[in-house]
Amino acid sequence: MLEDKPVKAITAFVIPMIFGSILQSMYGMADTAIVGKFIGDSALAAVGATSLTFSIIVSLTQGFMTGFSIIAGQKVGAKDYDGLKKVYTNGLMMVVSISVAAAILLTVFADSLLSLMQTPSELRIEAGKYIRVIFLGLPTTMLYNFFGEMLRATGNSKKPFVYLLIASVINIVLDLFFVCVLKTGVAGAGLATVISQAVSAVLCFVNLTRSSMYFRFTKKDLKFDKSIVVKCARLGLPACFLNGVINCGLLVMQIFTNGFGTEYIAANSAAARVFGIYNTPVYCFSSGLGVFVAQNFGAQKYQRIREGVRSILLLLFGFSTVMLVLSLFVSKYIISFVISDTPLVVEWGYRIINICLMGHYALDFLVVIKSALNALGRPLMPTLQGFADVAIRVGVVVVGTKYFGFWGVAFGDSATWIIGAVIFVFMLIYEFRAIKKKFGFSLI
Repeated sequence: MLEDKPVKAITAFVIPMIFGSILQSMYGMADTAIVGKFIGDSALAAVGATSLTFSIIVSLTQGFMTGFSIIAGQKVGAKDYDGLKKVYTNGLMMVVSISVAAAILLTVFADSLLSLMQTPSELRIEAGKYIRVIFLGLPTTMLYNFFGEMLRATGNSKKPFVYLLIASVINIVLDLFFVCVLKTGVAGAGLATVISQAVSAVLCFVNLTRSSMYFRFTKKDLKFDKSIVVKCARLGLPACFLNGVINCGLLVMQIFTNGFGTEYIAANSAAARVFGIYNTPVYCFSSGLGVFVAQNFGAQKYQRIREGVRSILLLLFGFSTVMLVLSLFVSKYIISFVISDTPLVVEWGYRIINICLMGHYALDFLVVIKSALNALGRPLMPTLQGFADVAIRVGVVVVGTKYFGFWGVAFGDSATWIIGAVIFVFMLIYEFRAIKKKFGFSLI
């Protein structure tokens, strides 16, 4: 990350992440496909109606962990390995505490969450079963993500991919066993996901412990370090808050989607699963860019940061074009063959995917610039843009569904990204000037 050409260094780092993220998307795809094919559209809709709730909780916790991963990357760049160990142990304590508390509270209030999201009454029993299993397994998901972030902060993106590959195979096998053999319904699909995530978390932890003495600790090392936690929280809490604000807008979209009934919920769920795979590179490259920026910022190699940001933006714009063209020809067949052959589910799922891909260029810009700013320790503008995001999303969905029905939901993401990117450009004028004045380089 500190020596090779930026695009080469980031790409080499990100390729295992892309495959890993695709595999992680396959977790959800396996649940969706097996549930949709072997149980039916109602069960598929039950999973789709609840999956966003879990995603919101995960994104909030991941936002908080962002601070620890950024500081860890900066410690690696500065070769401060004792500081890296403190970041690791304090982050681990925080993740365990938060995820266990969240798992208990969310499981207790699962029915209230389903009511809040206006989940159709005919789906609530199955949705409740699925969401409780997923919530109880929240600590395993969070621990895998944390250990993976620590590995990637040190420049190791291959091991998390290998462990995720193992867990993906386990997930699919258990999905088929629980759903098709034991007939456990959607709860079995959720349990398969939890078990496979636990396996990947354990494997990552073992690798961290064996790979470096700075990731080995004893009971006396588990001491709360206020300075470390505060420093990481200064970066992580804005990201956590930003994720929360953005997901509030997504929650509104899900509520409006739920109001259209079972088949529309199933279509939206199918689209989300397939689009999640198409969408993988933008978040993987932005995450890799964040590690690159953090390490080079710690090493005070500022001009490499600018080159890296420019290269990744151009790379993602090209990839978005390829994905759009590919999707126009294959997405409909993926949905009908893998997830559901119900005509309405297939048609609306196909429309949603391609509408999202048409606005993907704006998402590329937003995610890359926000990742770079966060890695530089400047989260204010990304957070403010998050407020704009939720306001735009709610406005688009409320007005769109009123006048155009389900089309308002279908255009919700794409319209939000495009309008948000235009607003963000004006916000960045001040931020780029401040970076130029303080560090002597332009971000793009």
